Amino acid sequence: MEFRDALAGHGCLSKEEGQAAPRYAFVHGNSTLANSCGGIGCGVDDELQILAETGCYADFTLPSAPHPAQVAKINSLYECTLPLECRAPHRRGRALQRGHPPHVFPLIVQGPLLLDVARRKRGLPFPRIENGVLTAMNPPTLRRLSLWRKAAITVRGRPDWLFIKLSCHGMDPRDEETMLGASLQTFLRELREDVPTHGRFRVHFVTAREMVNIILAACDGKEGNPRDHRDYRLRAIRSSPLLPLAFSQQRAIS
Repeated sequence: MEFRDALAGHGCLSKEEGQAAPRYAFVHGNSTLANSCGGIGCGVDDELQILAETGCYADFTLPSAPHPAQVAKINSLYECTLPLECRAPHRRGRALQRGHPPHVFPLIVQGPLLLDVARRKRGLPFPRIENGVLTAMNPPTLRRLSLWRKAAITVRGRPDWLFIKLSCHGMDPRDEETMLGASLQTFLRELREDVPTHGRFRVHFVTAREMVNIILAACDGKEGNPRDHRDYRLRAIRSSPLLPLAFSQQRAIS
């Protein structure tokens, strides 16, 4: 907690109204959240319990496939139903649902995980796992975006708000072009041109904190534009860099 408080002292992290302790989101650097790979990459069975006690509001580690730490529950937003002190309690969970505010934190916020069967290499079928990771070999594209949408990660009862959490190794110089260069610029330009053409979606770039706020607002049955709920419960001590994407489905206006 000393490091958490040091970060808060520098104006980072967030706080929830009525609570003095700083709150934060978490990503396991080795993908092995709560010792989910049997001692490889992590040896802390009760890691999620420690995260809960120190103010973590959501874990953004998953998906980890093809890493063996991947759990069976995929494409979900949920709260753990196994005791947090046991090994890999995120193996089981209750899907977040509209009208049912969650009580077990940290929430598990997953990114898309599915099989890309249409992918081809040298003209031949070459299926592979789509896990939302951005790398030099797999930059963001509109074709990948269509797969992320198909994962349909939502709060149950709020199907028009889609949540797309992507991941990257932002400090790896091999991926610099993907994250800061022409690959990302092309994707953002095509995204800007594609969304108005189809008319069904409005894109919101959000931080991890803002995404969780929108998720909590959905659980509480809030209506309107998702952007109006960016600061719903967790308030930033200082603004954070943009991380994931959230999508809201809108009716086309004629």
